[in-house]
Amino acid sequence: MLRDLVKALFAGRHEVEFVGEVEHADELLPALAKTEANVVLVGVREEALSPGEARILREPPHVRVLTIRDDGRTGDLYRVDAVRVPIEELSADTLLGAVGVEAAR
Repeated sequence: MLRDLVKALFAGRHEVEFVGEVEHADELLPALAKTEANVVLVGVREEALSPGEARILREPPHVRVLTIRDDGRTGDLYRVDAVRVPIEELSADTLLGAVGVEAAR
């Protein structure tokens, strides 16, 4: 359900384009190489990235990883330079602002 809400939020936004979706984490790196995405959206249970999720930041192509925790209210944006941008209260404005500003860098 959260996946559908996030996709609906970004629908029609010129600054964000969904270029792919995978069901399993092992499909992620090949999908990134194929689509040339620069931001990955990942649902997580913990506050920190798992070792497998953190690997996305180190492997080419280098991307930003936007996480949304299970409660759907908070998340983080990770960049290759290992900076974590806390998003304290997820809303359309904060989510679009975090991704838009970071994707432009």
